Order: sequence, then structure tokens, then C-alpha cells
Amino acid sequence: MSQTVLVTGASKGIGLAVAEILLRDGAQVVAVQRSVTAGLAALQQKYTDTLRVVQGSFTDEDIIRRAVAAFGGLDSAVFNGGVNEPFGALATLPPDGWQGMFETNVFGVVRALRIVLPELRGAAAGARVVLVSSDAANHGIPTMGAYAASKAALNSINRTLAAEEQSIVSVAVHPGVVRTDMYTAFTVEAKAFAPPELLQMAEASAVEPVEPGRVIAALALRAPKELSGKYIHWNGEEVAGL
Repeated sequence: MSQTVLVTGASKGIGLAVAEILLRDGAQVVAVQRSVTAGLAALQQKYTDTLRVVQGSFTDEDIIRRAVAAFGGLDSAVFNGGVNEPFGALATLPPDGWQGMFETNVFGVVRALRIVLPELRGAAAGARVVLVSSDAANHGIPTMGAYAASKAALNSINRTLAAEEQSIVSVAVHPGVVRTDMYTAFTVEAKAFAPPELLQMAEASAVEPVEPGRVIAALALRAPKELSGKYIHWNGEEVAGL
């Protein structure tokens, strides 16, 4: 029987890549995002029986309820939706900038988890939750304090989720430097404070969304129990055999 996977932020970038890979692997996918891009619309036409698109913000509880009901159940969830703006130094970024960041990257995930967890506990094949995090959580990057703190909070939620929900494998993943709109926004902003060699290094290591997408999709379908609660890199040795 096909697994049903919820994917947030599925209109482009990593989320779209994950959704397409899951569909090719025979999974049923519920895609949640604010807008339907040409790429997602093309997937809709190709996978009419196994893809359901729920348009709206994943921070909206009603949208998540609609997503859970799309196929009548849920086996796994990939929380990929998030924001990395506004940028701003600790001394200048106003509190509402922090609040907006946490509202999406942290509280949006918490709200969604409260709705999907009852469904995931009963998954016949064993449920998985994959949280798309960032290595920014482990570094002090000028003007990205709010984003980094939100991802650190997400990693903490992952550890707690693994401890509280023993039947669910929960994994936080650093997807690397990925060529997405978020990456482009960062490179533009970073020119004001980052040394050129740092930007050159980021560009040299940047990968296309499909590369971490393959790993995230594999984790959503078959992440082993021993990874539960861990924060891993998309190309780390822990995922080499997936």
C-alpha cells in the first residue's frame, strides 16, 4: 500500500523536488503551499491520482486539516516551508521581525504537528517526520540571528518529538547550500557584510534542490529508528545507505 506524505512548501525548490521524487517512488503526496507554480501544476497533470494540492499557508490549522483529509490519512510529514527574511543585526532588527520569523519557522510547525500527530501515530508502515533545518543554527552569521535561532528551536523540537513520540521517527536535516530563492535573497543581503571569499565558498558548494531532495524523500519513506531525534547533514554518512 502506498504511503501518504504531507510536504509543505512544495511549490518550488526543495519542496517541489521532494514531492516529485516521492511521486516517482509511488507515494501519495499532499502538497501544501501558498501558490501553485508552473512546476507544481505540471506535477498535478502528471500524477492526477496520487497528488493532492492544498493551497494556503501551512501555518493555518484549517489548511493542515484539509491536507490530512485529502487521502483520508497520513503516514509521514516533511516540514520544508519556511522563511529566512527579514535580515537584520541584533542591534537593529525590531522584535516584530523576530516574531514573524518564529511564527512561520517554529510556531507554524508546532501548530501543524498538533494536528498531524494523531494521524501519524496510527501509520501502519511506521510514521516519519522530517524537519528541514539549517546549519545556520550552529553558527553566528551576521544579520541572520533570527533565522538561525528559529532553526535552533526547530532542532530542539525534533529532539523533544523523538522523546515524546516513540512510534514516530523524527529527523532534522541540514539540506546544504541549495540554489533556491532563499539562497538568492541571502547572497544579495550578504554582500553588505560578508567577505567575498565566504560568498565564493557558498557558491562553490551550492547544489540543486534535487540532490538533498532525494535524501529528504528517502527519510520520509524509510528513515530508520536510530536516526530519531538527530540533526543530520543531507550528505552525511548516516544517510549513505538510504
